[in-house]
Amino acid sequence: MTDTKRSAGERETVLYPFFSFFLGLAAGVAAGVDPKLAVPAAALFAAAVWIKPAAAVSGAAAAVLILALEPAYEELPAGFDVELEGQRSIVDSGVHGNYYHLRTPAYGVVRVYGEQTGYGWCSVSGFVFNDEQLTSWHQADRTDMIKKNRISAILYEKEAECAEGVPDYWNRRDTAITALGTSGAESGPLAAALVFGDRSFIPEEQLHLFQRMGVIHLLAVSGMHVGLVSGVVWMMLLRAGLSRRTSLLILLIFLPVYAIAAGGAPSVLRASSTAAAAIVLAACMKRLPLVELCAIVGTAMLIWNPYILFHIGFQLSFLTSFAILLSRPFLANGGVWWKLTLTAQLISASAVLYHFFELSLLSLAANAFFIPLTALFLLPLSFAAAAGITVGFDYAVTAFMDVLLIPALRALKLLDMLEGHMLVTGALTPAVLTAGTLVSAGLLTLLTIGKRKTAAVVSAAVAGVIIFTIKQEETIVTFLDVGQGDAVLIRMQAEQESYLIDTGGELTFTDEGAERKKRGPAVRTILPYLRGEGVKSLDKLIITHGHFDHYGEACRIAEEIPVRLVYYPIHTTLEEGISEELACLHQHGAEIQLISAGMTWEKENHVFRVLHPSRPEAATENDRSIVIEAGIYDTTFLFTGDIEEEAERELLERGELRHVNILKAAHHGSATSSDEAFLHAVQPDTTIIQVGRGNRHGHPHADVLGRFRTIDTDIFRTDEHGSIRVIVTEQGYVTDPFLTETQ
Repeated sequence: MTDTKRSAGERETVLYPFFSFFLGLAAGVAAGVDPKLAVPAAALFAAAVWIKPAAAVSGAAAAVLILALEPAYEELPAGFDVELEGQRSIVDSGVHGNYYHLRTPAYGVVRVYGEQTGYGWCSVSGFVFNDEQLTSWHQADRTDMIKKNRISAILYEKEAECAEGVPDYWNRRDTAITALGTSGAESGPLAAALVFGDRSFIPEEQLHLFQRMGVIHLLAVSGMHVGLVSGVVWMMLLRAGLSRRTSLLILLIFLPVYAIAAGGAPSVLRASSTAAAAIVLAACMKRLPLVELCAIVGTAMLIWNPYILFHIGFQLSFLTSFAILLSRPFLANGGVWWKLTLTAQLISASAVLYHFFELSLLSLAANAFFIPLTALFLLPLSFAAAAGITVGFDYAVTAFMDVLLIPALRALKLLDMLEGHMLVTGALTPAVLTAGTLVSAGLLTLLTIGKRKTAAVVSAAVAGVIIFTIKQEETIVTFLDVGQGDAVLIRMQAEQESYLIDTGGELTFTDEGAERKKRGPAVRTILPYLRGEGVKSLDKLIITHGHFDHYGEACRIAEEIPVRLVYYPIHTTLEEGISEELACLHQHGAEIQLISAGMTWEKENHVFRVLHPSRPEAATENDRSIVIEAGIYDTTFLFTGDIEEEAERELLERGELRHVNILKAAHHGSATSSDEAFLHAVQPDTTIIQVGRGNRHGHPHADVLGRFRTIDTDIFRTDEHGSIRVIVTEQGYVTDPFLTETQ
C-alpha cells in the first residue's frame, strides 16, 4: 500500500496499484473480446487511470498481450459426426451435470453434452452443434456464448469411453449430493447447494423464486461459505495443539480442495484464492489491504482464463467484494446486515439488469432477511447435515432446517405476490450499463463519506430522469419468427399494455408419438423478446384458433410471464389439445373469454374490432380463426389467423373489409387463402407472411405470391427477414426487419 499527501491540509489518499492494474486488465479484455463493450471498458479504464495511471496502462497492455497469446485451434465441422480424443478433468466428472469439457490438442476445449462419467483420456464420438442464424432481437447468441466460455465447439455425445472411472472420493461427493437432494426434507436440496454448489435437486419453481427476489447468489459458494469453513478448520487445528504456522499451512492445502469439492465456480475460486493469499501473507508476516489482495486474485484468474470476465458469477463476485471493501466507513457504526445488503444490491443492480432484464425492488428486504438466516443458521446446519450423512444424521438436521426454511420460503412467496415489485427494464445497452454502474458507485461514495441527504436527492433525480426518458408514445407491432406458426406482439408503450396474438408451437415426433419441443419458439424467441423489451405481463393473449402452431407455447409463456385475459373464438366443440392448454392458462390465473364478430375495444388512439368468427360453426378449424382489425393511430392492421377462402368470402359478403396498411397473410401464404377478391378488397400497402424456413407444406405458395405482386404490396417474410417490427406513430409507420438483404 502506498500513501501520499498532496498538500498540507488535504486528507490522505490511498493508492491501489494492484486494483488499478486489475481494472485496466479487465477493461482491455472486455474491449478486445467484445467491441460492443467499448463504452463500459473505456469507463473502467478511466477509473483505473484516475487511481494510478501507470498501473492502469500496464494492465491494458497485459490484456493485449494475453489475448494475442491465446492459442489458435482448428475448427470442427459444424453439422457433422466426428470422433475426438482428449483429456477430461475429474472436476467435470460426476452424475450431476448434463455436459462436460474435453480438452483436445487440435480443437481446444469442446463442450460435450452426454452422460459419460469417467475422466482422464477419453474417446468421444458425436454430432457437432450447428448454431442456427439469429433471426430475432434478444435471442440467445450461442455462438457468442461459446466464444466467451473459451469453448471451440459443442458436441452431442453418441458414444464415449474414458481411460479411468470416477474415483471413490469423487463418487462420495456425488453420493453426498444425492443423499441430501433426495433426503425427503425440503431443506435437503438447499443444503446440497450451500455445501457443494450443486443446484440440480432444487425445484425449478424455487430457483425461479430465488432469482426473481434477488437471493439466488446465496446458493453460490462464496466468501461467506469459505469464511465459515476456514474458521471452523482453523479453530479445530489450534484446539488440536498445532502451532499457528502449521495450522496456516494445513489451511492453505485445504482451501483448493474445498474449492474443487464445492464446484469450482468463480465466486468460490475468488473467495478461496483470496483466503489463500491472505494466509501466505500472514505466514510471511506481510500486510496488504484487502482491496489489493482481492485485485491480485482477480488478476491471476484473468491471466489464467481471460474469458472468465464474461461469467456473471465473476462479475458479481468482484463487483460486490470491491464495493464492500471500499465502503468500510459506511459499513461501520451499526446496521451492518442491511448496509452490506444495500452496498451489494446497489453496485450489482446494473449488471443484474444487463444480464436478466429485471430486478426486484424488494430484493433489499429479502436479502436483509435471508443473508443472516443463511449465514447464522442454514449454512452451518447444511455442513452439519453433510457431515452427518455417514452416520445417518443428515435427515434429522435437514428436518430441523425445514422449521426455519419453510416459513422463510412462504414469506418470500408472499413478497413475490406483491404487485409492481419487479423492475423490468428490458435489455440495457452497454452505455446504459456504464451509466447505471457509475451512478451506483457515486451513490455509494456519497453514503461512505456521510452525505446521505445528497445521496437521497441524487437518487430521486436519477429516478425522475429514468421515468421521463423511458416514456415513449410509439406502438411496436412485432411479427416474431417462430418457424411454421404465428406470434405477433402488440406493445403499446404509451398505455403500457401488451397483447400477444398466437404463440407458435412445434412438435417433435418419437416412437411414443408427438411431443412438444423442449426448446420451442417460446424458449428460443418469444420469452427472450418479451424480457428484452421489458414486457412485465400480457394484458391479452389472443389465440386465433385450435391448431398447435398457434397455441402450442401458451402455457409455457404463462409459466414465465403473467397473462391477464385470454381470447378464444366461440365454438361448439374443443379438441383435447387446446382444451388442456386453456385449462393450464386458467390455472395460472388467466381469465378465459370467448369472443366473436362485433366485439370492439379501445385504448387511446388504438381501436380493435373483431371481424370473425360470426358463429360457432365453421367448415374447418382454420375458418374459425379470430380476425381482428386494429387501428393504431392512423395505421390499420388486419390480423387474419389461418382463415381460408370460405371465411374470406363471408367477410366480403358482410362488408367487413376495407383498405388496410398492413396485412398479416392468412395461413402462412397457403394456396387455400388470400383469394384475389379478398386481396383487392383490403389492398394492403405491406403484407407480412409468417412462415417457417423450408417447411414441408411449400408455404408460401407461388400462386399466392403472384397474387400479392399483382396488387403491388411490399412483402416481408419471416423465413427470409426473421422477426419483423412495425413501428407506428402518429406520423405513420416504419417496417424494420431483423434480417436485411445484406445479412
